[in-house]
Amino acid sequence: MKKEKQFYRNILLTILLHKKLYVGLWIFFCLLLVFLQILFALVFQNLIDAITAMKLDDLQIQIIYTCMVISGMCVCKYLRQILYAKFQKETFQYMKALLMKAIFNKQIAIFHEVPDSTYLTYLSSCMTEIQTKFFDSLQAMLYDILLFLGAVFGIFYLNMMMGCVILLMTLMNICVPFLTRKKIMTRTEKSLHMNTIFLSYMKNIIKGADTVKFYGMEEAIHTQFSDMNKKQETCKYQLQTVLCLSDTIIFLLNYVTVCVPWFIGAYLVLHGAFHLGTLMGISQLNNNVASPLQDFFTRSSLWQSGLKVMKEVLHTIDLPMIDHTNKIDDVRSITLQSVFYSSRHHKILQDINLTFKTGKKYLLIGESGSGKSSILKMLLRYDAPDKGSIKINGEYEVSQIANVYENMHIITQDHFLFEATLLQNLTLYQTDIREDEVITIMKKVGLSHLIKRLHDQIIEDKVHFSGGEKQRIAIARALLHPSKVLLVDEACSSLDGIMGHQIESLLLTLDVAILIEVAHHVYPDLLPCYDEIIWMKKGQIYKLGSYESLYKDKEFCHFLNLTEV
Repeated sequence: MKKEKQFYRNILLTILLHKKLYVGLWIFFCLLLVFLQILFALVFQNLIDAITAMKLDDLQIQIIYTCMVISGMCVCKYLRQILYAKFQKETFQYMKALLMKAIFNKQIAIFHEVPDSTYLTYLSSCMTEIQTKFFDSLQAMLYDILLFLGAVFGIFYLNMMMGCVILLMTLMNICVPFLTRKKIMTRTEKSLHMNTIFLSYMKNIIKGADTVKFYGMEEAIHTQFSDMNKKQETCKYQLQTVLCLSDTIIFLLNYVTVCVPWFIGAYLVLHGAFHLGTLMGISQLNNNVASPLQDFFTRSSLWQSGLKVMKEVLHTIDLPMIDHTNKIDDVRSITLQSVFYSSRHHKILQDINLTFKTGKKYLLIGESGSGKSSILKMLLRYDAPDKGSIKINGEYEVSQIANVYENMHIITQDHFLFEATLLQNLTLYQTDIREDEVITIMKKVGLSHLIKRLHDQIIEDKVHFSGGEKQRIAIARALLHPSKVLLVDEACSSLDGIMGHQIESLLLTLDVAILIEVAHHVYPDLLPCYDEIIWMKKGQIYKLGSYESLYKDKEFCHFLNLTEV
């Protein structure tokens, strides 16, 4: 807990002091504005005294002073707000960049533990809440404190007795609102949690809109939505009720703080203790005691709420990241030693011992659920083994290598396309890849008909391309971004037999150090091209060897008849 608090404190200070110059200038103009407001009260006192004494010359001078002070306050207020706006711009650019870097620097397994909707919430609505509730409230509260201290000093300067009375009222104003603070924090946390659940639910429903329509689920979904919607709005309402109660208490105390000093001051003026001008000056300063206090506690509740959101976002930055201890220049071997892995009490891999060597091509076959794809996920750190080790070059655990993705690429069954041009989707924004190289690769993978659409913008990939086209785009990406190790997971599952065979043949000719392919369906004539075939069954290596050695096995031949395309 202590370490966690230290982390939050350090990173908050880093963010807040990211632009020290803006912070320093903002504080300077805040202090200057507070000084001018105290000066305004003193000038106002002299103005009232000049009126009651019927001194026209003094009145004219005080009017000039008043105008000068007001002009100075306007300039200071403007500069203070401009500096804060500039600070916000720079700070939120820095925060979002820090958050994005943290998100993409996480271990993949940990990255996927958090729903996509949560990351979207962090970068959108949470940032808005942090801005309005945390930063806006914080800067206003700091100014309120300075204004309050300045006003109290001014009142004591004018009259010690009135200063004591107002300070007593102020202490009462400070203590009472703490009664609702804990409840505000609890309900804010509940409201934020419910908002995340609602967003995740809506994303799930919208993605499954076709299924909802095809199976006539509209009524059930509407009932579900009504329940979720009611829960979300109820949480927000419950938070607002506590905030309203807190605000009303502060509102009442504010009037008490204003009226009691007025009553006492009027009594003292009538008994000749001080002049009416002094009372008016104290009254003017008292406005800068009561109002900032009311604002301070209202904003402090919002600030606490914003701090909760801030901590939740910062927790993302604090999650385990990739260990940048080691880097590799080449991949000579990948060794899995006594690897065990389970998921939800279901054994996925059991005592896997494998070595993938440079210059060789490997094929993993087996029925669905036999653990083939799980091995690839282990290599890419999507999952970590429960027991055993996965080492590259016999030296470093794959989890400790910083540049593992620079040396290892994968072609999967899932093909994500960015909302960008087809060319950008193929080059992945790398400007050093020439367009003629892209066209050559497109022809190789059977995308010649899409060459004329290279510069078309992709809005929704499902509208533009078929499943087979998307599969070939993914393969073209891999060819345009060569790596030392290429992992292939059912790359041709969406292609017809002829195109699938053509792509498989192309993959086998690639100049990569190690090729590891997972396939449920195989092309028998291409099997001799693999240096080793690994047959998986129920999470274990059932048989392995070259095609020539396995071909003599009747059970293997029988399995091939079941799986060949």
